[in-house]
Amino acid sequence: MHDVIEWIKQSDIDFGDVAAWAAFALSLLTLVSTGVWQRKNSKIAERSAKATEIAAEAAVRSANAAEKTAALAQLPEIQAAELSAAPKRRLTVQQDVRWKIEHVQGARYLLRNEGTQTATGVTADDVPFQGLARQLPRDAAVRAGESLEFLLIQVAQVDTPHELWLTWDGQDEPMAVPIAVAVSW
Repeated sequence: MHDVIEWIKQSDIDFGDVAAWAAFALSLLTLVSTGVWQRKNSKIAERSAKATEIAAEAAVRSANAAEKTAALAQLPEIQAAELSAAPKRRLTVQQDVRWKIEHVQGARYLLRNEGTQTATGVTADDVPFQGLARQLPRDAAVRAGESLEFLLIQVAQVDTPHELWLTWDGQDEPMAVPIAVAVSW
């Protein structure tokens, strides 16, 4: 150690320069480590956002299943027994179910049952939307006067369908429901 100190004293090293270089090296190390941590945190945030989206969709499915269960509990006992005896067969009960789609704001829309009966097993065909629709009903129950919210993302390069095709218990043939035009100013 003594030799190193003697060597430094004999050389013409300006210690101000050494301190500047040490500070530069430390700041460079800090910059690199910050970039590494930022990249890791970015990946964690992306995974968290994806998990949140999956959880939200699961919550919607769970709520729809609960609505369907509640609607089925309202059916007369004979129809409920018939349904539980043959779960794959759809009920052929004559129902008064009418649909209307209302634009709420931005990408938000409401699918409203304007009829007088509860519709169960409500399912929308998502194929025409090419992945631009979210939270479309899948085996949902919608009481008379109630609505379900869904999202329809509009992209300039993709023609958005002008109707939503629905089926429900008692309506096996898909039925077109016009989509209200979103007015933008």
